[in-house]
Amino acid sequence: MKFLLFADLHYHPAAYASTVENLETILKRAAEEQVDFVIHAGDFCNDYATCPQILKAYLDNPYGLPVYGVYGNHELEWVTHDRKGLDKSNPMERVTPFLTNRADKVVWGTPDGTIGNGSIGYYYFDVNGFRIVCVDTNYSYNEERDEWMHNQDYFAPKGNIHGDCLGPVQLAWLENVLTEAAYKAIPCVVVGHAGFSAHWNKSWNHETVRGIYTRVNAIRKGTVRASINGHYHTQRHIVEDNVLYWDANAVIHACMYIASDGDHYTDEHTFEYVEYDAEGNELKRYDAPYSKPYRGKFGYHFTEPLSAVFTLEEDGRITVDGKETEFAYGIRPAPQYWEEVAGKVLGIPSCEFQVEV
Repeated sequence: MKFLLFADLHYHPAAYASTVENLETILKRAAEEQVDFVIHAGDFCNDYATCPQILKAYLDNPYGLPVYGVYGNHELEWVTHDRKGLDKSNPMERVTPFLTNRADKVVWGTPDGTIGNGSIGYYYFDVNGFRIVCVDTNYSYNEERDEWMHNQDYFAPKGNIHGDCLGPVQLAWLENVLTEAAYKAIPCVVVGHAGFSAHWNKSWNHETVRGIYTRVNAIRKGTVRASINGHYHTQRHIVEDNVLYWDANAVIHACMYIASDGDHYTDEHTFEYVEYDAEGNELKRYDAPYSKPYRGKFGYHFTEPLSAVFTLEEDGRITVDGKETEFAYGIRPAPQYWEEVAGKVLGIPSCEFQVEV
């Protein structure tokens, strides 16, 4: 099985310096590599309500590629913010159908396996003898109501705890899906936004999820081959207990969480900005400073969009073909941030791993 993965595109023309062209570059690479599918690990788009251009580019890509994705913590950001007249009782119905162009060909976490009203955003699909399990790490716990809730914003609701979680219902579903795969000898890859490794930033559920992996792999060694996440805008990986944990770098901007006033860019530091109408048709393009999107000046931007091509073999070999890049205009974070926050990695490295099966 061969697939291309990317994470944290953060498309929103008013907020970020990512572009449709960044995505088109990634999709062109996927087509050239003849992958089985493309998947993003969350934070694909910050405004599904007013950005049809990015949804068209992904779902209706000119290569006919099957594409998938998972909920990031920003997926519902602008669906729930400042949308007069929109029914906010179930904002997930405005995002879930756009996670994939194969919505009717995956098995959703609903009782009947269909997409339903979109309030369940986790699912799995099988391809070439492998299973891809797409989890939703956007649940949090309300102690007063004794209730697990799906976050409707990029933070957990006020008063809730344990953000970046799966919650007990999804955890049970995950174990059932992986256990079934073990008994059917189907090797699996789990893709989520928050990660489950014990060695860097992680979901509050990370120990529970790793326990599931251990129990499943005790049934059949090598069932859970890899657990991949985005979210942290860094690049790290480790093989632990015979599972590859892969933390994918952001597509075009790193170190978004650095305490900075954005003074590392001036008006001379520009990127190609494209304006669209309400239907997603291009109006005009021009060079604009990184400060035009209001969050653009705070990151440190790459010259080339990042993605990784994963190849999984039946014998447990996992090959990752990464992508090199440079910092735009040579402007990079201070060493203490680059080493401690970003993991000292520029781009996505190419690596090979062996999982015992």
